[in-house]
Amino acid sequence: MDQTRAATGGAPPAPPVPRRLLEGYTPAMGVYVVFTLNAVATLEGLNDPAAIAEASALPRTQYVGLVIEDIDLTLYDEKYEKCYVSLLSQGPPLPVASEGLDEDMCVPLAPATHRKGRGSISPTPRLPWNNLYHHTTIIESVRVPSLKRDYSRSPLLSVDDVGILTLAFNDDGLRSDEMEQVYKDSHPDSQTGSVRETYKIDESC
Repeated sequence: MDQTRAATGGAPPAPPVPRRLLEGYTPAMGVYVVFTLNAVATLEGLNDPAAIAEASALPRTQYVGLVIEDIDLTLYDEKYEKCYVSLLSQGPPLPVASEGLDEDMCVPLAPATHRKGRGSISPTPRLPWNNLYHHTTIIESVRVPSLKRDYSRSPLLSVDDVGILTLAFNDDGLRSDEMEQVYKDSHPDSQTGSVRETYKIDESC
């Protein structure tokens, strides 16, 4: 049975997010965005001139990600609004035992496939790159400038595909925690774990 239909009990796939809901201060859940990180704005709370100077010299790199949760509070007196993004990567993740990661912790974008048969997802329209995957243990918190935008021309996932991805995030997150704990128990002198930061971005489209 088709993976998408299996996830919805054989019902036809749900439609994408209605286009009329795609105008706001943050992109809606299920929207793909292209963005750059604003390292200076991210570090401005440190009040550290040396760190700001180094950050301002960093190159601006474009990233592509999927908004998996938007917190559009429409606070007109705030500079940024918060959302959560799953970055796109080319190829599945590399295994890192100390962090509880393996190469199966991902969801492919069609026509890419998963080595253990996990279903792929398909944005509409398709993205113009090959071998694309969402690494399911990496979710970043970002802040988007409080400027109202129209995201109706952005690639979208259907509600069903968002559900497939969300289920994978939950399943792989639990398995990753278990694998990391096993590694810690067998390597008591090791130091593992990472700190997640909230990044501020320049723009999204």
